[in-house]
Amino acid sequence: MKKAFTSLALFFESISVWWNNDSTDKLRKSAEQGDDVAQCNLGSAYASGRGVPKDLVEAVKWYRKAAEQGYAQAQFNFGVVYAKGVGVTQDFVEAHAWWNVAGAGGYENAQRIVI
Repeated sequence: MKKAFTSLALFFESISVWWNNDSTDKLRKSAEQGDDVAQCNLGSAYASGRGVPKDLVEAVKWYRKAAEQGYAQAQFNFGVVYAKGVGVTQDFVEAHAWWNVAGAGGYENAQRIVI
């Protein structure tokens, strides 16, 4: 189990968004208009501090918005933040629940974790 979480940590930390300020502004506008992919990418930007100041609470906010719309990658990432306790209280049950949802949505990384 520890190996799975180490792999998740590396995956989560490897998510990065490389935009300039203009691209970040466009991304934010799309996210605010409800684009689930943009919301997930903006969450990743905040999680990594790429193009915006690093802000884990803001990352969770955007992951949640995308996850609640059914975007499987965001559901997976939302599970990761719960598993790691990043910007939220650590909760393995909540993490597993989101991984189940992401796996059911076809997200392969989640399918590998969920037993």
